[in-house]
Amino acid sequence: MPRRPPVLRSLAAAAAALLTFAHPLASPDARAATPPAAQGAPTSSATPAAHAGPLPWVSDDYPAALAAARAADVPLVIDLWAPWCHSCRSMQHTVLAAEGLRAAAPRFRWLSMNTDTPAATVTTAKYPQSAWPTFLIVDPFTETVQARHVGTASPEAFAAFLTEGERAFVEARGRAGALAANDPRRHMRDGDRAALTGDHTAAAKAYAEALKAGGARWNGRAAARVSLAGALSSAKRFDDCVTLGLETRVSPADGPSAADFVSITLDCADQRPAADKAAERQKQALRAAAVKSLTRITGDAKAPLSPDDRADALRMLREVRVARGEAEKARAVAEKARAVLDAAFDGAGSPAYAATFNMALVDVYTFLGRGPELVPRLTANVAALPTEYDPPYRLAQLHLALNDPEAARAPAEQALARVQGPRTTRVLKLLREIHTVRGDAAAVAAIDARLAAGQ
Repeated sequence: MPRRPPVLRSLAAAAAALLTFAHPLASPDARAATPPAAQGAPTSSATPAAHAGPLPWVSDDYPAALAAARAADVPLVIDLWAPWCHSCRSMQHTVLAAEGLRAAAPRFRWLSMNTDTPAATVTTAKYPQSAWPTFLIVDPFTETVQARHVGTASPEAFAAFLTEGERAFVEARGRAGALAANDPRRHMRDGDRAALTGDHTAAAKAYAEALKAGGARWNGRAAARVSLAGALSSAKRFDDCVTLGLETRVSPADGPSAADFVSITLDCADQRPAADKAAERQKQALRAAAVKSLTRITGDAKAPLSPDDRADALRMLREVRVARGEAEKARAVAEKARAVLDAAFDGAGSPAYAATFNMALVDVYTFLGRGPELVPRLTANVAALPTEYDPPYRLAQLHLALNDPEAARAPAEQALARVQGPRTTRVLKLLREIHTVRGDAAAVAAIDARLAAGQ
């Protein structure tokens, strides 16, 4: 397991404290106490995923993972991720790498699905996602979703997600421990299933019922609010989404869910007509509230945030400051984010984990006008990860932002040679932009032809 900086070791410790227990939902045959090999652990040729930590991930092989879960009579956990997704990388190197998850390993089977790969086509069609990462807990016998979590999570929130999904699976199998009719977790499951089918109105109703049933002290409240805001946004009920944002006070203790909630509701406010004076007043009120919330969240050293989560919340705060015309305050926030990201990159312990921060580093160094300082670090990261496309893609973005298209060309071509799947279009478009700035009309035309032909 790679070395992690102190803040991540504290996250791992929190997960360990939360997850190392004899699970109350174990069936009478006590399968949770049985060694993984005796429970039908995967024996197929499926390649283990590149996740760090104690979990026995199967990589990009849904049929093999499904068969293993059926053989073991346990739920299947699916991590839908992508190499370009900094939040995905962060989860894989922090929460999912926590030693405390070892106790949960035999209670599930674990599938890591890189959505950029051709192997993911069937899985993503069956379980469509709106954001990365998306985590699912699936009944392997019916292939129905028992629980869903979108985005990053604190160790506590991820542990609650696992418990919720396992309990739902136990109920589906007709065993002891069924959820009551008005249990908030039942409503959450109904909402997740509705969201996966695209019925966001039904999903919003179910999430609202979960919040009502759970009450003020329900530990799933923060995640439910994020799900409700997301469903309202997807259903284009922007007025209701903004109202929810104005009526809700988030807490630093909610971790990544707090910042996610603020982000979604701010986006809802931006979707409404600018000419609507009442809507504009609400948007300004929501921005003012967001400044307070995000300042509390990012200023609380005890908030359960990974460095990536904290930097992301600081980016949100910076953008709200910019939107409010507060240039000096926005720059001060950007400097705080740079310090967080520098420390995380330098203390990552592995090039793969360091790459988590490349996108945010390019963004904040460019914003601060300090891009040239970042070039050596990103160049070294590209060299350390010779098969990955995202590091050279970020380096090419940085060079282009520095108005150096000649320097941007080589890493962009490296990225194109390595990329696969839907991300190819984005890399081609970056390369097209580079050639446009270079004034190479023939190269631009060749890329246009390739894009028109579907790559």
